Amino acid sequence: MSDDSDRKAAERRLVELVFGGESHAFEPAEQPDFLLDRDGQAAHGVEVTRFYLSETDARMREIPGYGVEILRGEGYRHKADPQLLTVEEITFHQGPEDLGKRLRAVRRDIPSEKERLERLAEQIGAKNSKIDEYQKKVATVDLIVDDTCSALRIRDFGRFLGLLSDNQAGKEVASGGFREVYLIADTEDVKVFVPLKANLLALHVITAQNCWGASKNPELPAQGIDCLKAIVWRLSQHGLGDALVRVESERIAFRYGSLDLAYCQQGTQFTRRALPEPTQPGWRTSTALVAKFDDEDRDLARAALGDTSKFWCAPLLHEVGTGKLVRVSE
Repeated sequence: MSDDSDRKAAERRLVELVFGGESHAFEPAEQPDFLLDRDGQAAHGVEVTRFYLSETDARMREIPGYGVEILRGEGYRHKADPQLLTVEEITFHQGPEDLGKRLRAVRRDIPSEKERLERLAEQIGAKNSKIDEYQKKVATVDLIVDDTCSALRIRDFGRFLGLLSDNQAGKEVASGGFREVYLIADTEDVKVFVPLKANLLALHVITAQNCWGASKNPELPAQGIDCLKAIVWRLSQHGLGDALVRVESERIAFRYGSLDLAYCQQGTQFTRRALPEPTQPGWRTSTALVAKFDDEDRDLARAALGDTSKFWCAPLLHEVGTGKLVRVSE
């Protein structure tokens, strides 16, 4: 099998992980990598990218035997590689009582958490810059970012998503034209695919709702602030201006990425939309709603939200194999 065939087969497996039974309808393509065929028409696209901390790390993983070449002194494949990859002598211990064995090894310093998020922002941003090309073939496209080699070193998804929301990577997720951005990662117990746009919606909606509910600001009028206004204000201020909102008599719904989040008599409902659906009348963007705010509305929203740092929203993950939406506790 050729390298291109191997790559496409690996990408196909990722599409199967995310879309399950729907994946059989996706046909291989280029820009984007897969197109969903419905009655001979392209209905949805998927672009796949593997996450690497640098191009040097990509070469180390993708070129067979490259590490051995470096250890043997046969040289580097790129002028940038010696800056990140150095050969050193180490002592390898197989156990606490083992005296150890001297070995030559290729050393790679681990980038900081901040640097890893910056790299994620760069990689998503590079894909965002190509969205116009993708949309020449299909109107909606999802992005899958493969981190099954654990380059991001995520140990706590709640912490990761909190950092993402205030980082350039979060801005790239929100501002890009992809319908959803999935991050595929390994945890200790199960492989998960994390819908980043869905998580940003849940984080900001629930944070605003919790903060509004706990507000005891004596300067607020006795009737308090309308919770919906506080929520849409927060969405618009954090780059989710195109998040959709629909208000009905006994239900308020939000739609962004692959998630529908609704408040109704049955409680808070989270519904995954694996594939895009036509938007029915009645939905409005948070930007459009905020545009109708007067100065008093804006002041009340700012006052009611206040310090949101103590209101933590558990991340939403999907278990691969079941597609089940899981609310993960801290």
